[in-house]
Formats: sequence, C-alpha cells, structure tokens
Amino acid sequence: EHPDFKKLPKLPFGCAWIEANLFCIHSVSSDREIVFSAHKGDYFHVALKDKNISFSVEVWATNDRNGLNNFFQELASLRVPWPGTRSWTSLEGEFNISATCTMLGHIVFTVKLNGQPGGTEAWKVQAGLETELGQLEKIAQSANSFFQG
Repeated sequence: EHPDFKKLPKLPFGCAWIEANLFCIHSVSSDREIVFSAHKGDYFHVALKDKNISFSVEVWATNDRNGLNNFFQELASLRVPWPGTRSWTSLEGEFNISATCTMLGHIVFTVKLNGQPGGTEAWKVQAGLETELGQLEKIAQSANSFFQG
C-alpha cells in the first residue's frame, strides 16, 4: 500500500480531488475509491480500495501518456447519458477502466487490476464504483491536474 493512502482525508461521496500527487474518485454508494498516485514520467500507481480490500498496481503508460487523461476529458464532455461502454486499457494490461451511464445519469466505473500479468503468481481483481454524471467534470479536472501537473 502506498504510504500516502494513510493520509487521505474522509471526503463526501462521489467527489474527486487531487492533493500531494494523488487523484481519487469516490463512490456515491459505498466507501469504495479509485486512487491514482505516484505519477512520475511514464509510470503511476492505481489502487482500488474500500473498507475490506486494497489492491494496487504500477501502471506503465509510455506509449499512451495522455490516454487515460483523454479518457476522463472525453467522459466530461458528455453532458447527457450515453449508450454503450467507454474504456481505457494500459499498454501491458495491468489496468483497465470502463464507464457506463444509465439513462438516469448514474455512472459505473468498472476497474480491473492485474498483478504480475503472465507471471506464475499473477492475480486479478475487478470491482465497480458508482458516481454521477454531474461529477465527471470535476473528475476530469482532477485527472488533468494529476497527469499534466
């Protein structure tokens, strides 16, 4: 677990924020959160956390530095619910995030983390996190600060 995780303040559900090289997306329906941290050059960490679990991977994004940031910016540009699924996957497949939106504006991010892909002790975890259409602009602003800052 990244040492800065212990410093995270309790925030209102559904908000996104950035502080000390951390970018977080919080669920509106649980204590689950996606935490992006330690962005340096072509690498960053991503963790999926709630009161019962904490999984994290280091993500290498050298060929797609702005791809994940662009994913969040594209979602924020969608002012109304959309059909289908939007997604982004890291080059080596250790991280995938997808987003769907209901007609009522409920966004579900599905996060997949793959630890040691292809290794003898590989592991996988997948979980959903719910937020709202109105939160996407704030999430995109926080993502942009994290990835471009």
